[in-house]
Amino acid sequence: MSLHSKPSPKTVPPDIHADLVDSLFGTTASFFAGVLGGLIAPAIAYARTGESVFIGFAAAMCGVTAFRMAVFSAYRASSVAKRRENARRWEILYAVGAVVFMMTVGATGAILFQRHADPMTIIYGLVVVLGCAGAIPGRNAARPSIVLGQVAGLFLPLCLALWLELEGWHIGLSVLLLIIFVSVVSTTRFLNAYLLTALIKGREAKIQTDRLDAALNNMSQGLCMVDMNGVLSVVNRRFPDLFGIKANLVGMDTRELAQQIVAAQGLSQLDGHAFIVDFDRHINKVEGSVFTAALGEAIFDFRCDPMDDGGLVIVAEDVTETRLASRKIEHMALFDTLTGLPNRIQFRDRMQAAFDHSDKSGLGFSVLYVDLDLFKEVNDTLGHPVGDKLLREVAKRLEASVRSVDLVARFGGDEFLILMTPTRDVIDLDAVSERLIAALSAPYQIAEHKIVISASIGAASAPKDGANADDIIKNADMALYHAKAWGRGCFRRFSASMDEQAQSKRQIEVDLRKALVHDELEVFYQPVVDIRTGRANAFEALLRWRHPSQGFISPTVFIPIAEETGMIVEIGEWVLNRACRDAASWPDNIRVAVNFSAIQFRRSNICDVITRALASSRLAANRLEVEVTETIVIQDTEATLLVFHELAALGVRLALDDFGTGYSSLSYLNRFPFHKIKIDRAFVKDLDDPKSLAVITAIMHLAKDLDISMVVEGVETPAQLALLAARGIHEIQGFLFSRPAPLGEIMEMIRVPFRLPFSQAA
Repeated sequence: MSLHSKPSPKTVPPDIHADLVDSLFGTTASFFAGVLGGLIAPAIAYARTGESVFIGFAAAMCGVTAFRMAVFSAYRASSVAKRRENARRWEILYAVGAVVFMMTVGATGAILFQRHADPMTIIYGLVVVLGCAGAIPGRNAARPSIVLGQVAGLFLPLCLALWLELEGWHIGLSVLLLIIFVSVVSTTRFLNAYLLTALIKGREAKIQTDRLDAALNNMSQGLCMVDMNGVLSVVNRRFPDLFGIKANLVGMDTRELAQQIVAAQGLSQLDGHAFIVDFDRHINKVEGSVFTAALGEAIFDFRCDPMDDGGLVIVAEDVTETRLASRKIEHMALFDTLTGLPNRIQFRDRMQAAFDHSDKSGLGFSVLYVDLDLFKEVNDTLGHPVGDKLLREVAKRLEASVRSVDLVARFGGDEFLILMTPTRDVIDLDAVSERLIAALSAPYQIAEHKIVISASIGAASAPKDGANADDIIKNADMALYHAKAWGRGCFRRFSASMDEQAQSKRQIEVDLRKALVHDELEVFYQPVVDIRTGRANAFEALLRWRHPSQGFISPTVFIPIAEETGMIVEIGEWVLNRACRDAASWPDNIRVAVNFSAIQFRRSNICDVITRALASSRLAANRLEVEVTETIVIQDTEATLLVFHELAALGVRLALDDFGTGYSSLSYLNRFPFHKIKIDRAFVKDLDDPKSLAVITAIMHLAKDLDISMVVEGVETPAQLALLAARGIHEIQGFLFSRPAPLGEIMEMIRVPFRLPFSQAA
């Protein structure tokens, strides 16, 4: 804004205009001084002349003064908001009183001069006029228009009286008064411009200050500024709130600030002293620093940054939730959420540390791989919540059974690993494993359930069994595999031969995949003979693998591998399709039996697979027998029952293989729609034992009552055949009649009846 501009309420912002008007009512001392100075004029005039007109002027001035005092009182009584809202009205009221008062003073001087123009009168008049004129800008520079009105009211009557004298010196004096008039107005505008500039800049500064205060006080962090003498000069609202400080921190030094924090947080003398020392050390660092302090249950970050003027900015932030969340995430990343044990990530880190220690100290260490036996049955029968509680109890027993320096980790499912930390003491792994197996095999009471499980353990030791964590864990797992192969509750150490077996197993897996692609697999058939006629009424399809370099590989070798890898699903479907196509060329009274594994039932829609095989081969459904073991029946009994009923509805016959080896076969006969049961060869081997023969006889009568046909497998001698025939058992399968044979030999078995060596058996 130019210093010579003419601001008005139209060009001045409303809030600045209100401030200007407020300055008019600033002090009463200058107001009464002006009134007193103005009343001198009529008093002198009356004293010089004795004329009553001047008493009238004095009375008028008093009346105007009363009006102005009333305006002052009303303004002071009004609220700030109302004053600022009605600033223009208050300005007019003020201007009326001020201008009228000065016009009265000016008129008094003019009349006095006109009637009594002696030198002393002129001197008094000029002194009064000039005194009033000099005081006007100082009080009313905020509103130049009011000054203009006052000075005009004061000077113009006197100038007019001087002009009317028509005398040169008087006219010259009037000109001088006009020059003074212009000077006063100009000075007023100059002062007003500076005043406006100061108010505007003050307003802008206040806005910035308010914004800064708002920003500081709405920060989530606490902030304070320290001057070069170490005294707090600025403290935002958040800083004392952050620590629960009630005192005013401004003016305190940094040591007092630290003491206030300690007191507000209720720290012990030892913890408080440690914090104060740490606080002093960090705030005195030239380059600034960041440090974290745990104060009671809260955690705070402090950032100390030096300023150019030698002062310091301290920013404090409550990071309790962030740090706790970070610790929780870190805990989740390193610990098993179910058992609270370290997980595989932490276990590998500790193993690496063990390797590093072993390299330096020359001490070896071992890893135990623990797998729970029968845990899946617990989950399947009692549910996962019970299984989870059982795992937590297992974790407690494992930790209680090893040294405090050892690490127990859960790798997932029912698998646990134990790192036997290297020490100077020799560790007896056999004794440790026996202790672990005994601890885990003791009964568990989970809610109302009493649960008994066991554990198998494999062990590998560094550095002899591996040079890194992966090798040690892999070899311990391999040892575990062999322990489980020996039965439940066993312990095995890793040996090089295990690795050789594993390599052989992996090679078989690779070759088996190639065999499936290159058509190296074959289906052989073994007859089921009705000894009443000597003829075969069914053939069991049995898979054979003719390896290009190793010849025939036993099914007991490659079938388990096919099941472990899941290849059994594809292989089983191939066998089913081949057997159905082959059987379609046999007489209509000859059936074909195909074995199905539990994995096939879990991983494929078995009904659709069988339906497609029957459709593509044009084999009648009643000529296909689906042989299953109790393993399939045990797994998800309800779902399996639905599948069996679907197959029965198709017309497919169902046979329960290896009957008598399970603990619940009789209940399955009652629930599932079986057409045939096959007695396991284990009973035939002990046929000389009357108990075995009695069991077979009892099962035969049960099958007859249930209208289920029965086949005895594994018959190899005429004596066995004779004993079975004497008990009325008619369907026999075994090497006595034929080993499994390729398709080319089957038609001869169908065409020519088998010779029954009963006389030799007798």
